[in-house]
Amino acid sequence: MTGSLIDIADRVMELILGDRETDRADPRARAGKAPFAPVAADGLFVDVVRLPAGTLREARDAVALQLDRLSPFEDSAAEWDLLELEKASTVGGRNRFLLAVAPHATLAAARAAARHSSAIEGFVADVEADGERRRAVFYDQAAATRRRKRRLWLTVTAAAVLGALSFLSQEVDAAAARQATRWSSRQQILSGHLAQARQREATAHALAAAAQTARDHDALAEIAENIAGLSDPSPKGLAIETLTVSRDAVRLVGFTDDAKAIERDLRTRTSLRVESFTEAPGADPFGRGARIEATMTPVHSTDPS
Repeated sequence: MTGSLIDIADRVMELILGDRETDRADPRARAGKAPFAPVAADGLFVDVVRLPAGTLREARDAVALQLDRLSPFEDSAAEWDLLELEKASTVGGRNRFLLAVAPHATLAAARAAARHSSAIEGFVADVEADGERRRAVFYDQAAATRRRKRRLWLTVTAAAVLGALSFLSQEVDAAAARQATRWSSRQQILSGHLAQARQREATAHALAAAAQTARDHDALAEIAENIAGLSDPSPKGLAIETLTVSRDAVRLVGFTDDAKAIERDLRTRTSLRVESFTEAPGADPFGRGARIEATMTPVHSTDPS
């Protein structure tokens, strides 16, 4: 946005300052840009002056310094123009110029006769010198004063507008920065809350799993004691060789002469699910003829407690 403000400033200052400098080197350069009222030549003072060789601007500066001597009118009571007639033919020579002076009274009469007096930029008069007609231009100083005041007002207004635009631009940028900071802070806070929620959820799952494992282990240990109670020294009873309790299963290895009865007891007298039950020929020190292996898992309750 700063770049656009600079462009606007350049454009405004171009509009303000575009015609600030009156081209006194060639006052006829502006004669076609605004209405110029005609002035009769007989109301002017005209004289031929010789000045050291140089530019027309230097000649005008020289005339301005001694106008009270070259003109019958006071400097503040008249407008003047200088026209080049002949350049010096030798080095160090003098150029010939035509000096035309118009008193303010003559210009006031020409202004009153003009149809659009408010738009008059100046006045023109056709004068003769060396048998040639030349055009002299006299600027309207009253209009120039109004233009200077208008330019000053435009300059001050443009500076105020540009200052306001610059301030608004800074405020917009600052508001955008504050909004971005607040948004970033909210995102960080939300991210922190989400991470905490996920951590709490993971902790809850871990605690629930640990509790369930503890409950399963306690239940399996209790059930293992019940299985151990099935041991019977009679031939049809169960002689337990090993009874292993892990985190999620009970494994039984033993001997019996009635494997079907033992399998039925395991399914009906314990709260376990018999996952596998195998029977193979074998003998133990008591002479039982079948070796059994059984793997059982707990039946989880639907009660969440």
